[in-house]
Amino acid sequence: MPVENVCGCTNVGRSATFLDRTKRDRHSFRFDQSSIVESESCCRHCRHFSNGFLNSGTNFSPHKLCKDARKNVPALVDAGCRYRRHSRPSPTGECKTPLHRLRSLNGVQLRTFFDASAQQKLKSIQTFLENNLSEKQFEGRSAIVTGGTRGIGKAIVSELARRGCNVAFNFSKSADEAVKLKGEIETLGVKAYSAQCDVANTEAAAEFVKATVAEFGTVDFLVNNAGITRDQLMLRMKEDDWDAVIDTNLKGAWNFSKAALRPMMKNENGGSILNISSISGVVGMLGQSNYSASKAGMIGLTKSIAKEIASRKITVNALAPGMIETEMTTEMNPEFREKILAAIPLARFGSVQEVADIACFLLSDSARYITGQVIQADGGLAM
Repeated sequence: MPVENVCGCTNVGRSATFLDRTKRDRHSFRFDQSSIVESESCCRHCRHFSNGFLNSGTNFSPHKLCKDARKNVPALVDAGCRYRRHSRPSPTGECKTPLHRLRSLNGVQLRTFFDASAQQKLKSIQTFLENNLSEKQFEGRSAIVTGGTRGIGKAIVSELARRGCNVAFNFSKSADEAVKLKGEIETLGVKAYSAQCDVANTEAAAEFVKATVAEFGTVDFLVNNAGITRDQLMLRMKEDDWDAVIDTNLKGAWNFSKAALRPMMKNENGGSILNISSISGVVGMLGQSNYSASKAGMIGLTKSIAKEIASRKITVNALAPGMIETEMTTEMNPEFREKILAAIPLARFGSVQEVADIACFLLSDSARYITGQVIQADGGLAM
């Protein structure tokens, strides 16, 4: 009866047993301690792939890989493995000399021993990849990002999707951009959901969260990113400008947080909420009394909710970016832009990708002991 091995091949060859051996031959790999390795082999052209094991300082060299085995090696390489190519496969699909040498995975020395059946070995490889590859660290999880079609929001949506997360995002007017972004996300192999939604409308926010849960099954992360500006000196600012900014930036975050908390509390491992505030909410900015108030309010909202739901394993943090290269900053007056640059110790604006990377860290398991905090990403502007 054919047995499917790690490489996917069903051609079963002989098994090999190595006892207390410290040498390299055509059946084994060098290792620094006495070991016993008993395993099923694959076809004769890829038994090194199924019989091999990895140890500190050891090169993992699959020899004579068959076509089925070679399909898996590029996947490992694409996942971040460093390798050396020794020869080209022959026209028959057999490689007479070592094809790849796998040394490390994202800088992590491989120390995994494969001492069980082929199927167990495959599971060990998959587990190792899941635990050590940041690219897929959010696989199987779901996120909502408000205002996700432009600037920082779009960068966060794309980065979450690249790391394996299903993403739902709303838009206000940019329907075409939403359709394009949804298609880009789906090409990454994850689910995407988008819909027009006014974040300032409490009922609309609740319906969006409900639709997301119906689409993905749950909500693990919420990123309150939607925001607008209506800058003007206070004496010239209209009441409508004040209301619009407060309703979108602050009330919108409250609406979505309230709606997302209930499904999050049902999760065994809780969840994370990230409020995209601003350096304007930390120090205040000239001509931004409405915007600064809304972003400062988000910081207060962050700390209050964090205390309320910490017992449910839900973390809540705020990210306060400084001057970031977006559509808003490109429209900035050149003289004012130069004045701002002179005040930034790092002497540059940040990028949306940098903000997205920080956001993903704050949502990740690596930040599970961080809650109620405001992380400033401003190049030192508000030190």
